[in-house]
Amino acid sequence: MLKHAKKNVEEIDLTKNEVKLNFVHQEDPLSFPAAVLATQFDFIYSFDVFVHVDIHTLHRTLKQVGQILKPEGRMMLSVANLCSEIGFARFDKQKEFKVAGFYFMSPDIIKKIVKQNGFTIVEIKYEGCDSGEAESKEKNIYYDRDIVLLI
Repeated sequence: MLKHAKKNVEEIDLTKNEVKLNFVHQEDPLSFPAAVLATQFDFIYSFDVFVHVDIHTLHRTLKQVGQILKPEGRMMLSVANLCSEIGFARFDKQKEFKVAGFYFMSPDIIKKIVKQNGFTIVEIKYEGCDSGEAESKEKNIYYDRDIVLLI
């Protein structure tokens, strides 16, 4: 996936906007590489990644993100939502947690983990539980199945 993303980005001239991108494959889920820890990031984008890790790995990763995100920096992430109809249907079909499958959370759990790691939720989108929203008018599998956050 990283090779594909790099190839697509190489076709865009980012120099005129002074944009620097780093693509990092984190081999050890419990610690970032030294080069990453030595860098401060404005924005971290992690989409459809945390749906595949358990809550402890997410918690430890967010602790590290706090070390590398600039004070005014932001992070976008998503987790699988047990409270949405689509999320629960997928959970019901999955016999056990495997990395190739999904690890499901609820909005209250992800809110707690994010806040305990010192982050403020700027925006959160999800369906089900206490969302207070009617079913999404625009059909988007990620909004319908996941919890998507900007912190």
